Order: sequence, then structure tokens, then C-alpha cells
Amino acid sequence: MASPPKSEYGTKLQAALNQVPSIIKCAEGVAPNIDQVQMVSSGTGYSFMQEVLLRWINAEARDLRGYAFMSAEYAIAPPKSTGDRTLLITTSVSGTTEDALLALAAVKGRVRHTVAFIGKDQSSIAENSPTVYTAAGAIDPYVANCLQMLVFIGKLLEIKEGWGGMPQLLASLPHFAAACDAAGRNSDEQAKCDAARFKDNDKMMFAAAGFAQQASFVIADCNMTEKLGVTTMSVEAARFMHGPQELVPRGITVILVLGEDKYQPLMGPVQKLCADHGKENMAVYSTRDMEMPGIAEKMRGLLGPLVLRTALKRFVSHLAEANQKDLDFRYLYGKTSYTVAEHGGFNLPEAGGAGFLGKT
Repeated sequence: MASPPKSEYGTKLQAALNQVPSIIKCAEGVAPNIDQVQMVSSGTGYSFMQEVLLRWINAEARDLRGYAFMSAEYAIAPPKSTGDRTLLITTSVSGTTEDALLALAAVKGRVRHTVAFIGKDQSSIAENSPTVYTAAGAIDPYVANCLQMLVFIGKLLEIKEGWGGMPQLLASLPHFAAACDAAGRNSDEQAKCDAARFKDNDKMMFAAAGFAQQASFVIADCNMTEKLGVTTMSVEAARFMHGPQELVPRGITVILVLGEDKYQPLMGPVQKLCADHGKENMAVYSTRDMEMPGIAEKMRGLLGPLVLRTALKRFVSHLAEANQKDLDFRYLYGKTSYTVAEHGGFNLPEAGGAGFLGKT
């Protein structure tokens, strides 16, 4: 299938996709010399590594070992197994995440190679990483970096484990932007209606399974909570029936995020419970409703949640508009500094003691 005409989204994504040949060459170079991949990031980057890349490695690999770590924890205690057959991967949209810099420093000289996927051309993380791929100029640099990481891990799995999906993945990438554009257009009316329904709700829960858990977390944590100030939790389907289900009959808004991988049957009981006890407070966003022309059938499970992000962000935008919220406003993020180096030894007085919560 011929590539569709490029939209602004596609045009600005192209610079990141143009690095695919170099990414493949890098994977080919490091693959013979590594036995494990340690993936380190924070927030959304860690979520993609944990819920997508690590899940994918575990599903396909017998010999290649994969691990995902939050940068802050990794910086304090890198695994003892870290050595000269370890590949370290990090990602940061800003390229300046302090935790990631500390993580890189913690294993400097111990790993075989470090590869960074960054949202900007110039950054402090890039300066401290031997190999860097960027998503500068992309409308959504986070997604652009995710696509680059999929190519890198896909090639490693092809070389190390004989994974056969690399041709389909590469053939799907030229159609990714068009799929996102279509998802945004086709979901806009639902997103607008859902925003009107839920605009007065100050508590929400997102639920998902498998690869879609990453999309659920990113929207819940980095959009609803951080940008809109809505108390929001992201719940894995496997955990839903172990406590969170009790919030449904109490009226919490539930956004169900559905993908197309082997974990999706876990969402069946979640959907049924919500339909029985909270139908008026639920909404469904599903990759199954998206056509995604040009995306190989076997790649829908892997790429679909990144496409669905476009629809979910429409919901966030309409909700912000309905509540007259500025999506660029933050109280603390990027304005204050609370670090282990500065405050690692800080402790509140013991409960009931002098100075605790204003007591004297």
C-alpha cells in the first residue's frame, strides 16, 4: 500500500522516522555483544518501557533478558548484574531529566553501550550518551521516541530471538501518522460529548490491560492529574477486581482503554462490572474501533495504543476547554526542585512530636 499524503503531524514526524536505518544499524552492532537490556526512565518513558517494551521482550525472548527501572531507583541501586554485556536504554522528552542523568552516572563505565532516545536535538542527557536518537520538531516527540524504541527493540528481537515481525513493523510506520490523524477526527465527537458528561467530576479512573496500560497511565498521570488537576488513577485490569472495583458503584468516572493484544480478555470482567454498576459514569476508547489503513494486522496490538493516544488527548483537550483550564499551567512541575541530592536526608518529625503538622 502506498504511503498516504503527509499531514502536518506526519511531516513533523518524518525527521524521527528518517533515523530508522541508523537505529537498525546500531541494533545490529550491539546485538552480538549483549545478553541483557536495562531500560531506565521516569514517568511516561518508564511506563512505555515497562508496559510495552518489557512485556514484548518477555513474550518473545528465551535468552535475551529485559528489565525496566525508574531512573531515581536505578540511580540509587543499579542491579549487580549490570556489566559489559548490558545494554542501557534511556528516554526523556526534555533531555534534561535529573533522575536519568544520575542513572547514567551510576553505571558509567560498567555497561557495554548506552542508547538515548530524546525529544530534543541538544540536551544534557544526549551529551552523556554515546548514541542518541532524537524526535526534535515532532508534534508529539514522546510518541516519536516510542516508535524509534520499537524499531530498536524489534531489531534486537529479530537478531537475538528470531522475531519475524520486523518487515511488518517497518512497513506500518509510514502509515502511522495518517492513522493518528484519522483517530483524532473520528473520535472528536465522542471526546467532546464525554467531556461535557464528566466536566464536573473531580475523580476518575482509567482501566486497561496489556500494551494499552501504557496509554491509560500516560493520560491519567501526565494529562488528567498533572495538567488538569483531576484526581486520577490508572488501574491494570488484573488489579481492578482487588479493590478499585468498589469505586464504581460510588460514582467514580471510569474510562476503559481497550487494545488488541492477548491480554484483552482481562478487560471483559471489568467492562461487565462497569456496565452493571456504573454505566452512566463510564466511557470506552478502543483501538478495535479504528481502521488504521496501512498498519499491518499483526502490528495493531503494538502500535494501536499509540494511535489511540490521539483520541484520548482529544478528550483531555475538550475537558480542559469545558472547565476553562490551561493545559500549559503547572503549580510545581518544572518550577521547583526537590531532589535526593538536596533533600534525601529530610525527615518530618515523628507523629505527635514537636513540630509535627504545626503542633508544638
